Amino acid sequence: MKRLFLAALLCLSATPISSAKAQGPVQLRFTGQTLADQILLKDILQNILLFGHAKFNCNSIELVESEILDPSFDPGRTIGENSSAQKSYERWQATLCDQKEVFLISHWPATQGGTDFAITYPFPEKPMQSE
Repeated sequence: MKRLFLAALLCLSATPISSAKAQGPVQLRFTGQTLADQILLKDILQNILLFGHAKFNCNSIELVESEILDPSFDPGRTIGENSSAQKSYERWQATLCDQKEVFLISHWPATQGGTDFAITYPFPEKPMQSE
């Protein structure tokens, strides 16, 4: 299983991720652990790329450092909170044109198949209290 995970990460690290406005593909380095498959990774990275363009006029992600958060992690209220499915939470630090930004990545099984996800920014340092 570890070999499969490592192989998937090696394939991902060689996958160019760029926007249509970029001059060419930029190699993305992805380190750490994630529960996301390659399809979900691509979808999340494309959304982070949109964020980078909007905030920094940056069209590339240079590095993502990820970690799977403990199942007891409680971020407070997030997008998709009404889903009854068990969510997985990950902390991703993305380097966008030399700017480091931290995101909370949430993902869970979609009711119609596949996976739903949410990206929370900024990363919740302290969970919000429920009312």
